[in-house]
Order: sequence, then structure tokens, then C-alpha cells
Amino acid sequence: MQKELHRQLGIDFRLAERPNGKMKLSNPFRSPDGDNFSLYVQEIEPGTVRISDEGDTIMNLSCYVSHDIEEFFQGKKGESIRWIIDENKIVEDNGSFYVDVPVGKLSEGVFRLCQAIIQIRSELAL
Repeated sequence: MQKELHRQLGIDFRLAERPNGKMKLSNPFRSPDGDNFSLYVQEIEPGTVRISDEGDTIMNLSCYVSHDIEEFFQGKKGESIRWIIDENKIVEDNGSFYVDVPVGKLSEGVFRLCQAIIQIRSELAL
């Protein structure tokens, strides 16, 4: 998968195997505090991967929002976040944002998820 990743995205993106079978995706996207976005890749079936933040986006935004996931999606900001999720065609599951894509569309999935994370962070920082 590393070869496919480099072919689609270049050498600024690298995969590192983790003990749980998922791979950490090193990437050039940074949050305002200077940390890279935490992204993880896992093959969920032959030819299909899940790219996920494993809940890190909401965890890192805890200074702006409640730790209660239900509260995160309430009110006007919650409506905006749901719109961002739908617009970018990603999924939210118990605070984790992810997208499932064919391996051949890995770059599209990475950019869709990162765009959504950027938009969500911007919405909550307002």
C-alpha cells in the first residue's frame, strides 16, 4: 500500500504499521498548534481502506466543545458540522471521523477527510 500511497500523494505521506494492525499515515497537514493531523489507514476488505482520525479531531478540540459527543452535534454549530460531514461524504461514528474508499482512490479519501477536519475545526473555533 505504501507504493500506491506514494504514487497518488507523493513522498510527504508515509505509512507506519501499528501493533493493532492499523497504519498511521504521516502527512503534511497541520493543526493550528503545529501538530500533524492524526490519520490512520486500515484495510477493511480486499481493495478497500478506511481512513480515520480515530476520534483525535474531537479530542483535540475539547477546549472548544464538550467531551459529550451528543452535545457536539447540537445547536447551530452541530447543524453546520453535520452539513460538513454530508458535504465531504465522510462518516462520524462515536466521535471518530472516517471515509471508506477503494485503494485506487486513497488520495481522494485523504483529501476529503482532511478538508472536513479543517472545516470542522474552523466552525468550532468561531
